[in-house]
Amino acid sequence: MSEFEVDVISTHSKCGLWNAILVMITCVVGGAVFSGCSSKTAPEPNPKPNLGSTERKQGIWDDYDPVAKLPSYYHCIYASSLGDEELKAAWNGYPYDSIQLERTECLGSCPAYVVTLHKGGRAEFEGKAHVNRLGLHSGKIDPWTFGRLCYALDQMKFDTMQLSYNAPWTDSPTTIVRVTRVGASDPISVSDYGNYGPIDLWTFQMAVDGAVSQIEWKKQ
Repeated sequence: MSEFEVDVISTHSKCGLWNAILVMITCVVGGAVFSGCSSKTAPEPNPKPNLGSTERKQGIWDDYDPVAKLPSYYHCIYASSLGDEELKAAWNGYPYDSIQLERTECLGSCPAYVVTLHKGGRAEFEGKAHVNRLGLHSGKIDPWTFGRLCYALDQMKFDTMQLSYNAPWTDSPTTIVRVTRVGASDPISVSDYGNYGPIDLWTFQMAVDGAVSQIEWKKQ
Protein backbone atom coordinates (compact mmCIF):
# COMPACT_ATOMS: atom_id res chain seq x y z
CA MET A 1 0.00 0.00 0.00
CA SER A 2 1.41 3.39 -0.95
CA GLU A 3 2.02 6.25 1.48
CA PHE A 4 -0.67 8.22 -0.41
CA GLU A 5 -3.25 5.46 0.20
CA VAL A 6 -2.31 5.31 3.87
CA ASP A 7 -2.81 9.07 4.23
CA VAL A 8 -6.22 8.85 2.55
CA ILE A 9 -7.37 6.05 4.83
CA SER A 10 -6.07 7.92 7.87
CA THR A 11 -7.86 11.08 6.82
CA HIS A 12 -11.14 9.23 6.25
CA SER A 13 -10.81 7.60 9.65
CA LYS A 14 -10.35 10.96 11.34
CA CYS A 15 -13.31 12.44 9.45
CA GLY A 16 -15.44 9.48 10.44
CA LEU A 17 -14.43 9.91 14.08
CA TRP A 18 -15.25 13.64 14.08
CA ASN A 19 -18.57 13.00 12.35
CA ALA A 20 -19.46 10.44 14.99
CA ILE A 21 -18.56 12.90 17.79
CA LEU A 22 -20.65 15.65 16.17
CA VAL A 23 -23.64 13.33 15.83
CA MET A 24 -23.36 12.35 19.49
CA ILE A 25 -23.20 15.99 20.59
CA THR A 26 -26.19 16.84 18.42
CA CYS A 27 -28.22 14.01 19.91
CA VAL A 28 -27.42 15.01 23.51
CA VAL A 29 -27.77 18.77 23.17
CA GLY A 30 -30.46 18.98 20.53
CA GLY A 31 -32.67 16.21 21.85
CA ALA A 32 -32.30 14.01 18.77
CA VAL A 33 -33.06 16.69 16.25
CA PHE A 34 -31.74 14.84 13.21
CA SER A 35 -33.14 11.58 11.95
CA GLY A 36 -31.02 8.64 13.01
CA CYS A 37 -30.45 10.04 16.51
CA SER A 38 -32.35 8.52 19.37
CA SER A 39 -32.50 9.39 23.05
CA LYS A 40 -34.69 7.91 25.75
CA THR A 41 -34.46 11.13 27.74
CA ALA A 42 -35.45 13.43 24.87
CA PRO A 43 -38.37 15.73 25.82
CA GLU A 44 -41.81 15.08 24.41
CA PRO A 45 -42.57 17.22 21.33
CA ASN A 46 -44.67 20.34 21.82
CA PRO A 47 -48.20 19.56 20.63
CA LYS A 48 -48.57 23.14 19.36
CA PRO A 49 -46.69 24.57 16.37
CA ASN A 50 -43.28 26.08 16.98
CA LEU A 51 -42.76 29.82 16.67
CA GLY A 52 -42.52 30.76 13.03
CA SER A 53 -44.35 27.71 11.72
CA THR A 54 -46.92 28.05 8.96
CA GLU A 55 -49.72 26.96 11.30
CA ARG A 56 -48.91 29.66 13.86
CA LYS A 57 -48.54 32.36 11.24
CA GLN A 58 -51.99 31.50 9.92
CA GLY A 59 -53.51 31.49 13.41
CA ILE A 60 -54.64 27.86 13.22
CA TRP A 61 -55.02 27.28 16.95
CA ASP A 62 -58.36 25.82 17.96
CA ASP A 63 -58.14 26.98 21.59
CA TYR A 64 -57.76 30.73 20.92
CA ASP A 65 -60.68 32.81 22.19
CA PRO A 66 -60.05 36.58 22.21
CA VAL A 67 -62.82 37.34 24.70
CA ALA A 68 -62.23 34.42 27.08
CA LYS A 69 -60.49 36.57 29.70
CA LEU A 70 -62.15 39.89 28.94
CA PRO A 71 -64.86 41.46 31.10
CA SER A 72 -68.19 41.21 29.30
CA TYR A 73 -68.34 44.95 28.59
CA TYR A 74 -65.23 44.60 26.40
CA HIS A 75 -66.55 41.73 24.28
CA CYS A 76 -67.96 44.17 21.72
CA ILE A 77 -64.49 45.25 20.59
CA TYR A 78 -64.23 41.92 18.76
CA ALA A 79 -67.59 42.27 17.02
CA SER A 80 -67.34 42.87 13.28
CA SER A 81 -70.39 45.14 13.41
CA LEU A 82 -72.79 46.56 15.99
CA GLY A 83 -76.50 47.29 15.66
CA ASP A 84 -78.03 50.39 17.19
CA GLU A 85 -78.85 48.74 20.52
CA GLU A 86 -75.51 46.92 20.62
CA LEU A 87 -73.69 50.15 19.89
CA LYS A 88 -75.52 51.93 22.69
CA ALA A 89 -74.77 49.08 25.09
CA ALA A 90 -71.10 49.11 24.09
CA TRP A 91 -70.65 52.79 24.80
CA ASN A 92 -72.59 52.55 28.07
CA GLY A 93 -70.49 49.61 29.24
CA TYR A 94 -67.09 51.30 29.06
CA PRO A 95 -65.77 52.41 32.47
CA TYR A 96 -64.29 55.74 31.31
CA ASP A 97 -66.08 58.92 30.28
CA SER A 98 -63.09 60.57 28.63
CA ILE A 99 -59.44 60.08 27.77
CA GLN A 100 -57.21 63.11 27.19
CA LEU A 101 -53.63 63.36 25.98
CA GLU A 102 -51.66 66.60 26.13
CA ARG A 103 -48.16 67.20 24.79
CA THR A 104 -46.36 70.42 25.74
CA GLU A 105 -43.76 72.45 23.90
CA CYS A 106 -40.00 72.22 24.47
CA LEU A 107 -37.16 74.59 23.55
CA GLY A 108 -37.09 72.99 20.10
CA SER A 109 -39.91 72.14 17.70
CA CYS A 110 -41.79 69.58 19.78
CA PRO A 111 -45.43 69.22 18.67
CA ALA A 112 -47.83 70.69 21.23
CA TYR A 113 -51.50 69.77 21.28
CA VAL A 114 -54.38 68.45 23.38
CA VAL A 115 -56.70 65.68 22.22
CA THR A 116 -59.78 64.52 24.13
CA LEU A 117 -61.72 61.35 23.32
CA HIS A 118 -65.21 61.07 24.80
CA LYS A 119 -67.39 58.10 25.56
CA GLY A 120 -70.05 58.11 22.87
CA GLY A 121 -67.60 58.91 20.06
CA ARG A 122 -66.99 62.66 20.23
CA ALA A 123 -63.37 63.71 19.74
CA GLU A 124 -61.68 67.10 20.09
CA PHE A 125 -58.24 68.24 18.98
CA GLU A 126 -56.52 71.52 19.75
CA GLY A 127 -53.25 72.14 17.95
CA LYS A 128 -51.02 74.63 19.75
CA ALA A 129 -47.61 74.55 18.06
CA HIS A 130 -45.54 72.61 15.52
CA VAL A 131 -48.49 70.52 14.26
CA ASN A 132 -50.32 70.39 10.93
CA ARG A 133 -53.69 71.10 12.57
CA LEU A 134 -53.53 74.38 14.48
CA GLY A 135 -56.57 75.51 16.45
CA LEU A 136 -59.70 73.59 17.38
CA HIS A 137 -60.85 70.54 15.42
CA SER A 138 -63.62 68.00 15.95
CA GLY A 139 -64.08 64.40 14.88
CA LYS A 140 -65.39 60.99 15.91
CA ILE A 141 -63.74 57.94 17.41
CA ASP A 142 -65.21 54.49 16.84
CA PRO A 143 -66.30 52.28 19.79
CA TRP A 144 -63.76 49.55 18.98
CA THR A 145 -60.78 51.88 19.33
CA PHE A 146 -62.15 53.67 22.39
CA GLY A 147 -62.88 50.32 24.03
CA ARG A 148 -59.35 49.07 23.41
CA LEU A 149 -57.91 52.23 24.96
CA CYS A 150 -60.15 51.72 28.01
CA TYR A 151 -58.97 48.14 28.32
CA ALA A 152 -55.33 49.26 28.06
CA LEU A 153 -55.91 51.66 30.95
CA ASP A 154 -57.28 48.82 33.07
CA GLN A 155 -54.39 46.52 32.19
CA MET A 156 -51.71 49.08 33.05
CA LYS A 157 -53.51 49.96 36.32
CA PHE A 158 -53.41 53.62 35.38
CA ASP A 159 -55.10 54.80 38.57
CA THR A 160 -52.25 53.36 40.68
CA MET A 161 -49.44 55.18 38.86
CA GLN A 162 -47.50 58.09 40.28
CA LEU A 163 -48.93 61.52 39.63
CA SER A 164 -45.74 62.54 37.83
CA TYR A 165 -42.52 61.13 36.39
CA ASN A 166 -39.65 63.54 35.81
CA ALA A 167 -36.48 62.89 33.84
CA PRO A 168 -33.25 64.30 35.38
CA TRP A 169 -32.57 66.61 32.43
CA THR A 170 -34.06 69.73 30.85
CA ASP A 171 -35.50 70.91 27.52
CA SER A 172 -37.80 67.90 26.99
CA PRO A 173 -41.57 68.05 26.49
CA THR A 174 -44.11 66.82 29.02
CA THR A 175 -46.89 64.39 28.14
CA ILE A 176 -49.97 64.40 30.34
CA VAL A 177 -52.67 61.74 30.33
CA ARG A 178 -55.97 62.63 31.98
CA VAL A 179 -58.67 60.03 32.41
CA THR A 180 -62.15 60.47 33.87
CA ARG A 181 -63.90 57.39 35.20
CA VAL A 182 -67.65 57.00 34.93
CA GLY A 183 -69.27 58.76 37.87
CA ALA A 184 -66.10 60.63 38.89
CA SER A 185 -66.07 64.41 39.07
CA ASP A 186 -62.33 64.87 38.64
CA PRO A 187 -59.93 63.20 36.20
CA ILE A 188 -56.95 61.06 37.14
CA SER A 189 -53.87 62.82 35.79
CA VAL A 190 -50.38 61.42 35.19
CA SER A 191 -47.59 63.71 33.99
CA ASP A 192 -44.57 62.28 32.17
CA TYR A 193 -41.61 64.59 31.57
CA GLY A 194 -39.00 63.34 29.11
CA ASN A 195 -40.68 59.94 28.60
CA TYR A 196 -39.36 58.92 32.01
CA GLY A 197 -42.44 57.00 33.12
CA PRO A 198 -43.14 53.27 32.81
CA ILE A 199 -43.05 51.70 29.35
CA ASP A 200 -46.78 50.92 29.66
CA LEU A 201 -47.46 54.64 29.99
CA TRP A 202 -45.42 55.46 26.89
CA THR A 203 -47.16 52.66 24.99
CA PHE A 204 -50.56 54.10 25.90
CA GLN A 205 -49.51 57.59 24.82
CA MET A 206 -48.47 56.23 21.44
CA ALA A 207 -51.73 54.26 21.17
CA VAL A 208 -53.73 57.46 21.65
CA ASP A 209 -51.65 59.17 18.97
CA GLY A 210 -52.36 56.22 16.70
CA ALA A 211 -56.09 56.62 17.31
CA VAL A 212 -55.84 60.35 16.59
CA SER A 213 -54.19 59.66 13.24
CA GLN A 214 -57.20 57.56 12.16
CA ILE A 215 -59.80 60.23 12.90
CA GLU A 216 -61.15 62.54 10.20
CA TRP A 217 -60.80 66.00 11.73
CA LYS A 218 -62.80 69.08 10.79
CA LYS A 219 -61.71 72.56 11.76
CA GLN A 220 -64.17 74.38 13.98
